[in-house]
Amino acid sequence: MYCEEEEKKREKEEEKEIYMSTFAIKNAIVVTCNENDEVIRDGAIIVDDNKITAVGRTKDLEEKIRECDEIIDGRDKIITPGLISVHDHVIGHVFKGFTEDGAEDYFYKHCFSMETFLNPENSYWFAYAGLMETLKFGCTMINDLFHYSQSTAEAVEDIGMKAIIQHKVFDIDLNNLQHKNYERFYDAGIKRLEENEELIKKWHNKADGRIKCWVGNHAPDTNSPELLKAGRELADKYGVGIHIHVAQTVQEHEMINNTYGMSSVKFLDSLGFLKDDVICAHLAFADTEDIAILERTGAKFAHCPVIMAKFGTFPRIKEFLTSKVPMAIGDDWVTLNPWGDMRAAIEVTRAVTGEALQYAIRAFRMMTIDAANLLNLGDETGSLEVGKKADLIVIDALRPNLVPMKDVIPSLVYNMTGNEVETVYVDGKKIVDEGRILAKDEIEVMRKTQSLAEEVWTKGGVWPE
Repeated sequence: MYCEEEEKKREKEEEKEIYMSTFAIKNAIVVTCNENDEVIRDGAIIVDDNKITAVGRTKDLEEKIRECDEIIDGRDKIITPGLISVHDHVIGHVFKGFTEDGAEDYFYKHCFSMETFLNPENSYWFAYAGLMETLKFGCTMINDLFHYSQSTAEAVEDIGMKAIIQHKVFDIDLNNLQHKNYERFYDAGIKRLEENEELIKKWHNKADGRIKCWVGNHAPDTNSPELLKAGRELADKYGVGIHIHVAQTVQEHEMINNTYGMSSVKFLDSLGFLKDDVICAHLAFADTEDIAILERTGAKFAHCPVIMAKFGTFPRIKEFLTSKVPMAIGDDWVTLNPWGDMRAAIEVTRAVTGEALQYAIRAFRMMTIDAANLLNLGDETGSLEVGKKADLIVIDALRPNLVPMKDVIPSLVYNMTGNEVETVYVDGKKIVDEGRILAKDEIEVMRKTQSLAEEVWTKGGVWPE
């Protein structure tokens, strides 16, 4: 009897240690991303279990700090919300270096065909490698659409990040896109949509709520009208969102106009597809009328400036920035560095418009609180405020590229490489420490990923060089 009581007591103490631990970081610069974009010098943040319970000046929180189980000195550190990317394909890490010089042409001729050599196992490792890159740069959440979505979910669960995940739904043969052949295979498309439904059933709100699942119709040209309508119905059935590429490439733009006599946005609107739960990625060929439709329907814009600049196309960014269309920034694929994304969002915009329409604070919000709002999670994450989940990063401010520092957010946006991120917390749990992933051995992951990638490239006839 005594042993049983002692065992129960020990189990309760362990449970308390895991779920009820509190920690404080003091003497740091705290970038809140609250409605006033408040930056607190000599600030502190207190976390209890998985939520933020206090944010303010260190001297004002001293009594509460003393009560914490762990107290961390944040001198020479900067604490910001975890970054959020609203458009990703982490399994696409296998194509790193393939589309940068040739972009759309190589995209259709090689990447789509090599996707046939993916499988659940290698997709898990490609996903994990992609997650590892963006996580080490400070990204705590992604919005991902690709094949083998359950492999992505498993990788997200294992590494400790957050994600909204969709299965890639289409009803053409992607290999035929290089020949502009859009023959439909509707039954195959419905099977992929059923796989998306299975993803929702198995993974939505799993991993302690870190994983959510939406519907992933790939694009207007790769989906027949019937499949798009079926995707819309599935999203309505489960009360989840839709993530889709729209007006992304020249080929898509021309195909939709030639087939349906209208733009991609107008085509989707004609089907009743667009609502305020739809995130449209890229919108490089959206015109003024399309932007008005997005405003009317409430559909949202995932802006991916790095990949679009590589493709040599760019949306009507001045019109978007001055519109009422909700927008945030996404990594897309192969280069998953949110700091580079922010800089591109500013610098390419200035280059194509000749105006200083974009600036550091707005770009930073587009990968924090604006991104969270785009994903309908603004009440839960995206800023450092009391009651929100403790998704935060700790940056080493004593780096040559960050010193001297006057205005904190511009200094970070224009000068960070991402390697300055030392610690990452998701739901109050440390998942990166001293710049290293805690869940798996990084070297092992990278060697495994390289080996599997070479197998795919060999099958695709592009390895060795």
